[in-house]
Amino acid sequence: MSKYPELAIKKICAQRKTLLLPVSLLLLFALLISPANASTVSEWVASGNDMLEEGDYEGALNAFDYAISLHQTHPAAWLGKGDAYYHLGNYEEAVTAYDKALLYNPDSMGAYAGKADSLIRLGMYDEAWDIYDEATAMGGDDAQIWYRKGRILYEFSQYGESLEAYDTSLSIDPGFVYSYSGKGYSLLEMNRYSEALDNFESAIELNEDYLVAWVGKGDALYGLGLYEDAINAYDHAISEDSEYASAWSGKGYCLYEMEKYEQSIDAFNEAISIEPDYVNALSGKGFALFALGDYEKAIEVFDAAIEADSTYAKAWAGRGDAYSELGFLEDALSSYERSVELFAGDVDVLYNLGRVLYDLGRYEEALEAFGSVIEVDPDHSLALVGQGYSLYELEEYDEALEAFEDALVIDSEDEGAIGGKEMTETQLRMGWVRSPFSIAVILLAFSALVIYFVYRKKKQDTE
Repeated sequence: MSKYPELAIKKICAQRKTLLLPVSLLLLFALLISPANASTVSEWVASGNDMLEEGDYEGALNAFDYAISLHQTHPAAWLGKGDAYYHLGNYEEAVTAYDKALLYNPDSMGAYAGKADSLIRLGMYDEAWDIYDEATAMGGDDAQIWYRKGRILYEFSQYGESLEAYDTSLSIDPGFVYSYSGKGYSLLEMNRYSEALDNFESAIELNEDYLVAWVGKGDALYGLGLYEDAINAYDHAISEDSEYASAWSGKGYCLYEMEKYEQSIDAFNEAISIEPDYVNALSGKGFALFALGDYEKAIEVFDAAIEADSTYAKAWAGRGDAYSELGFLEDALSSYERSVELFAGDVDVLYNLGRVLYDLGRYEEALEAFGSVIEVDPDHSLALVGQGYSLYELEEYDEALEAFEDALVIDSEDEGAIGGKEMTETQLRMGWVRSPFSIAVILLAFSALVIYFVYRKKKQDTE
């Protein structure tokens, strides 16, 4: 589910959900049989906008089409038609409609933004970027266009620049609730959870019915480790919209962190029942099953997540964990390698990759993996221990001893490091005894003793 209202089907009238379709059909029927009932194009456009708000996109499209049949150059009708096509997932037709809106009103910021959003959905990112640059140059005092530019910067993972765009939007309109929420999500990606929480709460103060902000608040509280408070935020969203999948998933992760694994699975199942291909929830369920020791079932769920999105690194990592516990090291290795290909910054996955490589006897590759962990986190004691054992197997005893000693500086009670150090020191002592130099010294000393005893015997004989 999108974090942004215009990228997901709105459910703000969920309490009237059972009546929505019949009402929209009756309205459309009335419009079709009695056009005179809507005496102006503006009334048709207003009716279409109402349907957009209620999530009746087919009805809205019909209303805007009728408005255009009455007034073919009405920019607001073309803009609404573009919005309807956008929400129906017909992005090419949406672009065509937005172009018509811009033809009849070149200053329509909504048409610029809608066209850019549609181009993003079509994978035409450069074209979308150019449109936002052009729009912000023309509409420098339009809060919405700066908000939308912030959103596309967010989509491009340019979180710092997205914050600047959202701040510009808020400087124009301090009450623009979407910019507070957008800013909150950018701050979440930057792990600035307290600031994110402040922005989500500002959005809620402006509009307590804005569920996107409630879910964002839950995410921020989760990041701060305040799991009970996060669940309260998610539950608020769920109480208003029981089909809010990301709220259920967020609640599942909180319960997981609280080690309430069965309950977390229930929450993830709710999210999955709403969105069967929701990879975040599928992956969370897989980790909960793993925590319960049900490794085979966990693999099935991780596989489902990967089938839904083969680029989801966490699912590959979880799959590797489960295969590792079952003793299928080659399967675990291929999963970890794929996870690292997708995202190389997860030290836990890199460590597990090194551990499996070590267990497979591939010590040089294991050493490289452990080294990658230490580059990201120099105080990762387990990686230092793994590095020490890999070096030991490669008979690099001096370097192995150094790695074990570094690990003990971080954790003086690490049994693996203590045992590794003792084992390595023993090898170093034995190694000195077996070295050519030590053998020569021993032979020289032995020869000296022989000469001494021969000399003493001869001296005793002469006496």
